[in-house]
Amino acid sequence: MKLLKVLIFELRNFATIVASILSIAFYQPSNLPFVARGLAGWWRSYSWSQKQARKKHHYVVYTKEDHAVPFVPDAVERYALLPPIAAKVLGKLARTLDPSSFRKVVSAFLDLGNSVIPAYMNFPVRMPRFTSHGHLSLRLIQLLDEPYNCVPSLHIAGSLLLYNICNSASAIRDGAKDLLGEVRSLAQDMFAAVLYTKQHAYADVAFGILAAKRAFSRRFKSASFDDLISDTSSLEARHPKVKFRRIRVIYGKVADLYSRRKSLTRTVGDFLKSYPKIPGSHPDSFYDSKKRSIVPIRAGSSGYS
Repeated sequence: MKLLKVLIFELRNFATIVASILSIAFYQPSNLPFVARGLAGWWRSYSWSQKQARKKHHYVVYTKEDHAVPFVPDAVERYALLPPIAAKVLGKLARTLDPSSFRKVVSAFLDLGNSVIPAYMNFPVRMPRFTSHGHLSLRLIQLLDEPYNCVPSLHIAGSLLLYNICNSASAIRDGAKDLLGEVRSLAQDMFAAVLYTKQHAYADVAFGILAAKRAFSRRFKSASFDDLISDTSSLEARHPKVKFRRIRVIYGKVADLYSRRKSLTRTVGDFLKSYPKIPGSHPDSFYDSKKRSIVPIRAGSSGYS
């Protein structure tokens, strides 16, 4: 029964993505090559950065506070919704926007994807792998997405960018108004989903917010950016096991650092100076910042080596 549920879930997501591609091909034929080349180029860079990270020492940003967040494999059902919901929005906007406006939206996502690659290449971070679970969707993600490209979190950045684009210019807002609630809810839940699935740490989330704001502001200069973490009390009511105030504090620090460094990559590098590095052969661990020690994770709780 679980297998059938997962298959239906994945097939529905796949069908949504295919429908979006067909919408772009039909309503935005002049932009289809631009979208295809952009995504293919980004994927090559993303995959290459992961392969390079295998050979390097890795920063440990997974802290004692991150380890206190419970591992909730079922949270992958929200985590995995970013690609199909983004595809659904793009498919809808392909039908409602003129080619220039649609290209602007796609460019914002490509800017975001390409902006994080230098940080991944220069400052590799490794998350522990928690494999003591039976959730097939999470196992598939763990198989396909190696635990390296972490800071910034693209799932946080992508969901926030998607929400802010849908909530920006009137033409876009009108085109996606029936999806805005769904997109906002996804962005709010993504904060917890990346932590519950152990795909990311608090620091990754904070940098994801920064990366989204940077990409959004470059393309939508007159629009204000909503980071969705101003009201931490309502978010903590939804997810009481997540310390949203910690995300807000870290985000404040990295935003201030970025205002001085003017570079996402340099900001990541400066921030990570206070975190230790481990060789690729080192067992999965968390960093106890108070004791300044690297603590191996109990055998059996994670399975990456």
